[in-house]
Amino acid sequence: MKYIIGVDGGGTNTHAVAFDLKGNVLHEVFDGFSNVLINSHTAIANIVRAIKTCVETLPQDDCVYLFLGLAGIDSGLYRSELETGLKTFNVPFTIVNDAVIAHAASLNGADGILAISGTGSVVYGKRDNQFQMVGGWGHLLGDEGSGYWITTQYLKQMIVTYENSEEITDVGKKILEAMNITEIPMMKTFVYNQPKKEIAALTPLVVLAAREGDIHATKILVQAGCFLAKQVLLSAKKMTFSEKDVIKIGLKGSILTKVNLVNETFKREILDHLPQVTFIEDQISSAKGAFLLALRILNANKMD
Repeated sequence: MKYIIGVDGGGTNTHAVAFDLKGNVLHEVFDGFSNVLINSHTAIANIVRAIKTCVETLPQDDCVYLFLGLAGIDSGLYRSELETGLKTFNVPFTIVNDAVIAHAASLNGADGILAISGTGSVVYGKRDNQFQMVGGWGHLLGDEGSGYWITTQYLKQMIVTYENSEEITDVGKKILEAMNITEIPMMKTFVYNQPKKEIAALTPLVVLAAREGDIHATKILVQAGCFLAKQVLLSAKKMTFSEKDVIKIGLKGSILTKVNLVNETFKREILDHLPQVTFIEDQISSAKGAFLLALRILNANKMD
């Protein structure tokens, strides 16, 4: 049975899935992070190991394509090192940004814009053969509206509270407890020594604070929705979508799909400018998008 392996790799984990040519899942593997900008050696080892685990469970000679969507790969760094590792499988492969396969999965190859907000954030649009990415600069240069951004904004507010000798909130105490520390000055050790996924994992506590009436938490979540909507509107402008176009907008990632205040603000801001959009919130694995793009390549090669 011929099969394709699609890989979705980000700053948190690597998801490798073997699909038969009809799109049925034959095997799937989760491994560590794939973002080469975090640690190239470890990321590449995680990617290769995930693929190898898939291949070892199925006849290796039946694998016809590898399609990888990876965070951080657009930097151009370490691509050749990764390609060297992939060549050991002796199978054709394509490597793209992870937003590309997420878009293909969410919109099934159709024109439109995909907004992603989880640990990080990025907006990726497609119209005809034109592609446009907005954001995706990483947690040091951007990632506005992401889980990492939301948490760090709230931590900054906790610092303001501390420096003004004000009493810390109950949620603030829960955040310190989650960090396994007892005092706000100790936050520096946690923030500067933990991977961003561990910081972003505190976002549900910020959401809890907003639900309990914390005005600072509420403001941060509203800002997150506004930031993400602004990026979508910029993407639409760059691709010359107009108010008359019915634009498909996909939502992906836990912040956009599970945090109601972010979701509602995001949609409201977009509808104020583009009243005819269609929101798509089906959560389809990005690895399925990798499969669809690989299958398109294989079918095109047959026609040639």
